[in-house]
Amino acid sequence: MLDFDGPSGERITLDVRLIHGTLIFISQIPNAGGSCIPGGDSVLYTLDYLTGGYVANDSTAGRRLGAFLVGAALIQTSQGVKILGKTLPGQNIPVSVPIDLKFLSKRFSFRER
Repeated sequence: MLDFDGPSGERITLDVRLIHGTLIFISQIPNAGGSCIPGGDSVLYTLDYLTGGYVANDSTAGRRLGAFLVGAALIQTSQGVKILGKTLPGQNIPVSVPIDLKFLSKRFSFRER
């Protein structure tokens, strides 16, 4: 269980994913004026799926993204796994996802390359 910061209204509305031993999810924090005002901020969380703690090669479990995401897709590039986040105005934001290095030799999906 995660206990988000008090009265901020933070909640998870996008799908939770498990990739390479990393549990990946994005939470949304509405603007201070309440949930009726569009916009806010999002936080990308990456947790070790076995322990619920930090991913082995990362020192933080959550990173503020500076934009309110309304959608996200996971993609694998030659530089690693990224989330392509869709913002409220329709912009795409690529964000690198830290993954546990022991899982790098495993397949990402059946459609990989």
